[in-house]
Amino acid sequence: MYALPEKLKNIIPYKPDDVFGMINLNANESCFSLSEKTLQKVKEKISICFNRYPDSLAKNLVEKYAEFYNLDKDCITAGNGSDELISLILQAFLTSKDRYIVLEPDFSMYAFYGKLLGLNFSSYQKDSNLKINFNFLTDYINQNKISAIIFSNPCNPTSLVENRGDVLNFVKSVNCLVVIDEAYMDFCGESLLKDIRFCDNLIILRTLSKAFSMASLRLGFAISSKTITQGLRGAKSPYNVNTVSALIGSIALEDKDYINLCIKNIVNNREILKTEILKFSKIFDAEYKMFDSAANFLYIKTKRCKQIFEYLKSKKILVRLFESQSALRITVGSQSENKILLNILKEISIIEKI
Repeated sequence: MYALPEKLKNIIPYKPDDVFGMINLNANESCFSLSEKTLQKVKEKISICFNRYPDSLAKNLVEKYAEFYNLDKDCITAGNGSDELISLILQAFLTSKDRYIVLEPDFSMYAFYGKLLGLNFSSYQKDSNLKINFNFLTDYINQNKISAIIFSNPCNPTSLVENRGDVLNFVKSVNCLVVIDEAYMDFCGESLLKDIRFCDNLIILRTLSKAFSMASLRLGFAISSKTITQGLRGAKSPYNVNTVSALIGSIALEDKDYINLCIKNIVNNREILKTEILKFSKIFDAEYKMFDSAANFLYIKTKRCKQIFEYLKSKKILVRLFESQSALRITVGSQSENKILLNILKEISIIEKI
């Protein structure tokens, strides 16, 4: 009888909570849909040869993305979500003899794909404020001959952002490949996108799943030097971005004013939500901490995270529980969704249910 390889035996398939009938504030998706103008354009323009493979490089999609940020299209690789690109980068640029590092806490998939690929990686702990000490990290990387580092900025799950200047100096100071996942950077202003041309060891990952309201399309991008881009395009699967997603993404990217308005509204909702949640601070423990978010979610450390999570779930509200970190991550919803959340938190506060 065939036996699973050891590396697969303890892997549990990803199974998100059932969101049917729930207010879903656990996946960091945008609370806004595409605009009616964009949806109408999709209906008018969608014309697909279903029997033909997609454009291997998703050229039109890449061009629209380049136009949106005023980037060089020859420095962009399109992917089936950022997850595919994370796995591709680790597989293409590293061998079992190389060593890469992930930060703690950070997005769990950076380590997951390394384990699956049998790569040599280790974790580097952030400081007590969950920030990166780049001086120490630079010394560690250069002294230990690290081949690559991957981290998110702003960080998922902590919501914190590192200063652009500090990150840029770090990239220029280390002798390794630096992969920065900027999935949430549209909600703040510390991106290194404009600095790609000065950094031949940098890959920036971006996505349309958060600020752009297109999580269902699974579209991600790797922005890097032309040399790295050529390598990525050569290593990726030939038809990794499907025709439907590429077409809808291309159309939606033309609606820049609407996208920017949605981002502005999410940031505004975030600040209101943070202020209002702090009014119910007594439902947390005495040492709780809510971090100053630069993303579209709030991160709250509290010893009562499990109890709050379960109570919210019983009231049809899903947030993300990080029990090992004693923390909750709450996606910023629409005004109506946030109001319902706040009413439940008020209820907890009054009846002291936990």
